[in-house]
Amino acid sequence: MVSWSGGQWYLLVSEYSSGKLAAYDVDDNGDPINASRRDFVTGLTGAEGAFLDPYSGDFLFTTFGGGNRLIAIRGFIPNPQ
Repeated sequence: MVSWSGGQWYLLVSEYSSGKLAAYDVDDNGDPINASRRDFVTGLTGAEGAFLDPYSGDFLFTTFGGGNRLIAIRGFIPNPQ
């Protein structure tokens, strides 16, 4: 999922087996820059599906197994279109 914040594009990736969401800077083609990887959310069980609401900017994702949850992270700038 590519998102926009503070004048920069970045990619958020759900990492199911590690229980994390990772953030990557992206290049001009929208491809992740591997060396830029950083933890965005940790301590999850089965992080999967993700959605960025283009109107509110809320980032929604789900977890599966060991407490199935829908989690919202607020404060993102809606994508400029």
